[in-house]
Amino acid sequence: MTKIRLALLSAACLAGMTSLAQAQEASQFEGGKICYKYQTEITQRRNSLGECMQGATVNERGQCVTNTIFYNNFAFILNDDDSMDFGFSYWFPSGANCGVTGIAVKTEDGWHYSNKTENESERCEIDITMDGETIKLESSDGARCAAQCGVGGVVTNIQYPMEYIRSKTVYPGDLLVSNLIETGCE
Repeated sequence: MTKIRLALLSAACLAGMTSLAQAQEASQFEGGKICYKYQTEITQRRNSLGECMQGATVNERGQCVTNTIFYNNFAFILNDDDSMDFGFSYWFPSGANCGVTGIAVKTEDGWHYSNKTENESERCEIDITMDGETIKLESSDGARCAAQCGVGGVVTNIQYPMEYIRSKTVYPGDLLVSNLIETGCE
């Protein structure tokens, strides 16, 4: 981080900024936590009498559903070597969760994570890109991430809007999937 801070201080002096804090504010993040929530209907089975289970209601299509709120979290730390420590928890509309944590190496277009397993069904490779407005996660090379995301969960076009950044301070414990799953946005 020292090289980054020195570069920021130099940029601050050149731009006439009065403090390193102002330079950091104007620069890329060294880390961040993004969280957004959404509400969706999860379809529930009917009991043996054909009634909705407790807590479920009938929607306009006649299905038993529960209204569920999900919190999707992504946390990251950018390192001196340009790698990214990251963790995310993403809830699919089906109610399945995908959670991955690891270190992604810098690429030309962003970062690349690979869990380096030889078991093809558990192979997880994710490309992470940032465009200033969104952090986007995409499986690469047909990786399924089944161990982290379940059989049907595929990391395809998962997006975390930067407008939902909750904090620019991230600690290593913030990257743990268990913490990300249990954390709301408030």
